[in-house]
Amino acid sequence: MSQSGLPTDVWARLRFTSLERLVLFHCTFLALKAEDTENRSRGTVDDLIHGEREHFAHYIVDDQYEHVLRLFKDRDSGAVRLQASVRSGDLR
Repeated sequence: MSQSGLPTDVWARLRFTSLERLVLFHCTFLALKAEDTENRSRGTVDDLIHGEREHFAHYIVDDQYEHVLRLFKDRDSGAVRLQASVRSGDLR
């Protein structure tokens, strides 16, 4: 069921030979989703994922562009996510 309560159709079935390939696909999918100019109102890749807690955040400079580097930890699994986002400049 979708969030609207309507039935949904399976449009893809994915099977990965390793966890690394799954993570690579996930990161690529999120990057492509962030580039979707049609649906900016849905949020960004930088959105906090449910159950995560931010443990660290600091500004960094990479090739003269300001970024924010953040470290999140999932409460239930203990998994750690490192995320960098543009703070200012042409890339924003």
